[in-house]
Amino acid sequence: MSRVWIDNPEAFLDNLCFLQDKGSESVVYFDVEKRIVYKLISLKHYNVLRLALDRIIIHNALFPETVLKVEGFARDSKGDFVVVVAQPYVVGDIINESDRMSFMYNLGFSDAGMDYGMHLNYKTDFLYVGDLNEFNVIKGESGVNVIDA
Repeated sequence: MSRVWIDNPEAFLDNLCFLQDKGSESVVYFDVEKRIVYKLISLKHYNVLRLALDRIIIHNALFPETVLKVEGFARDSKGDFVVVVAQPYVVGDIINESDRMSFMYNLGFSDAGMDYGMHLNYKTDFLYVGDLNEFNVIKGESGVNVIDA
C-alpha cells in the first residue's frame, strides 16, 4: 500500500481485507491471506500527530516482532485524521498474567500498578507502557507478541 495520503481508507481496506474489528483508538482490518493487520489509528489518545508517531516508534523499538509500519495518513469516514499502519498478523493464545509480567520485567520494566484488578501497566524511569491486556499481548509461535500497547 505505502502511500502518503490515502483517500477513503475504510472503503480501500474493506476491499482489501476479510475481517474488521474496532478498539478504543483504532479500527482494525485483518488480511488473513497475506497475514497483515491494517489499523486506522485515531489521535483521540494523543491530541497531536507527533505523540502518535512517537508511540509507534517506541512500540517498534520495544516490540520488533510486531512492528508498526506507517503506510500513510487519511481522514476516516467521520472526517477525523488517522494514521494508517500495517503490522504482521500474529496467531497465538492468551498469555497469563505471570508470563506477561515476566516478559515486561525482562525488558527492564517494573509494575506500574493495577487496572481492573490486573497488572496491565509497566514503567521504567523514562517510559510507560500500558493497556497490556489479554487482547493486546499473546503467546505466539515465536514467543510473546505485543500487538498493541
